[in-house]
Amino acid sequence: MTFGERLAYFRKEKGLSQRRVAERLGYASQTVFKYERDMIPNISLQVVEKIAEALEIPPAVLCGWETGDDIRLKNAINKLNDSGKSRVVEYAEDLVASERYTKSDSMSKVVG
Repeated sequence: MTFGERLAYFRKEKGLSQRRVAERLGYASQTVFKYERDMIPNISLQVVEKIAEALEIPPAVLCGWETGDDIRLKNAINKLNDSGKSRVVEYAEDLVASERYTKSDSMSKVVG
């Protein structure tokens, strides 16, 4: 999924029109249209952050670097004490050991 496709997806998921997003950004509607069609290359980090704020999502999600599940997992783990974090690691290791929940690509086998 491209940046523009993610922008359009999250805009629609939030029930926003291109015009409404453009108003939040202080841009013309045509600019949002061009972003959604990937017609504007090399979008600056400042613009990405501004768009993410307008959509009320993290910039990493808008860019496709993280999913909503990644963010939810990090938020949940950050609320745990050390004992709780250890249990999460143990549970994750059990899931990986079962192979039922693991990715099939070779990169998932890299140990840090």
